[in-house]
Amino acid sequence: MARVNFVNSYAPRPLPDALPEAQLYGPEPYDINWAFPLDLNTLSTDEIFLTPFIPRLHAGAYWEQAGPHPEFFKHYLILNATLPAFLAFLETHVRKKPESIQFAILDRRRADGARPQLGGQLAGVLGLWDVSAADLSAEIAHVLVFPEWQGTGVGARAAALLARFCLQLPTASPPGLGLRRVQWVAHSDNKPSIGLARRLGMTHEAHLRWQKVLPEGLHGRTPRAGDARLSRDSRDSVILSVCCDEWEEGGREDMQALIEKPLKFKT
Repeated sequence: MARVNFVNSYAPRPLPDALPEAQLYGPEPYDINWAFPLDLNTLSTDEIFLTPFIPRLHAGAYWEQAGPHPEFFKHYLILNATLPAFLAFLETHVRKKPESIQFAILDRRRADGARPQLGGQLAGVLGLWDVSAADLSAEIAHVLVFPEWQGTGVGARAAALLARFCLQLPTASPPGLGLRRVQWVAHSDNKPSIGLARRLGMTHEAHLRWQKVLPEGLHGRTPRAGDARLSRDSRDSVILSVCCDEWEEGGREDMQALIEKPLKFKT
């Protein structure tokens, strides 16, 4: 066998420094750094609306609801143990990526007395991540509906608005991004998340074993002896999707019916 000369100059990248506190809330004015069109009128109904999550506006209301409940994040890929940790994640993994954006879900029926500038009470959050202009695909991700709005249909309507925004053609009314595929990736044990995806008419495509290594403190599959990351479990993930052919073959009407379905607000 002929001898081949080669070198390997790889060096591991240094770990990124922790974000300084001054950067946790992003620039002022807040730059969503989003690479695609965004018409917020398409993400609004009489009762709820979606708007970009702006930490200076929404983080306080978010943490009031989420901070006391670490169990909210047991099926996520981030632990969100502190507000700075959540804000650092948003800044590093969402805002600085032009193909991803996080939205706040606002209930416009009810004012937030401490934050009237919000235009309603914060009911939850959801993201549109990894939008690909090359592959015409995206993922609805990091969905969290706070307990007071669970079971009301707010989460389904918000997700349906976002899915419609993805799948509608730019020439349609309301206009959209014209994507071919919208996917949903959930922890295999997260039955409410999987159920919400199914309400959107999404099709189960795959169950991926050992798909993601979890942060310490979150539980999943236990690694074998000798594993390089023995202190961190892995999770199985379920992938569901709705695609442009389904959209054109009745999916549009089904999604619109979900958007228009009366909400069941608790009294």
